[in-house]
Amino acid sequence: MLEFTLRVRDLVHGTIYFTDLERRVINHPFFQRLRHVRQNDVAFYVYPSVNTSRFEHVLGTSHVASKMAEHLGRSPLRDEYLDGLKKQAGIESQDEFVQLVSLYALLHDIGHLPLSHLFEMAATEYWISERQKRMEAIKEWTNTEGFEKLHEAFGAKIINELASDPAIGMSGQTKMHSFSL
Repeated sequence: MLEFTLRVRDLVHGTIYFTDLERRVINHPFFQRLRHVRQNDVAFYVYPSVNTSRFEHVLGTSHVASKMAEHLGRSPLRDEYLDGLKKQAGIESQDEFVQLVSLYALLHDIGHLPLSHLFEMAATEYWISERQKRMEAIKEWTNTEGFEKLHEAFGAKIINELASDPAIGMSGQTKMHSFSL
């Protein structure tokens, strides 16, 4: 059973619990910067109460995703499902699966820039409208291949940095590397 070391109060989800690994990821400066990235670009100019940050969003997403993963573990097809996870990704247990899903949800927006998609559109689609040239520019800017969206390329770079940071200690605790980002 997963052990939780961090408790966060959320207006939508109530109390959200996080494991020690998730706590270390959340406390990292790369993650904390999401507190200052708006979820809804400049919508707050029209709707002043729309002030949600990417930080709040990913905490809630992680909570919902982990609940969904836990629910899959109660499926009548649980054993067949876990066998498939073990063969395809080396995941040994339901807890390991829940932890992995939670981490993926927690990190899914880690590469967003200020003003989120609005900034990204200005940086790529308006400057470089042709898809192939845009992908080449993203590769040049981030030194990562195969991404059509700038925030996804930055996200892959940040996740790789987090995974190799000894303060996080991610490499020995999860098989995030088993999946392509």
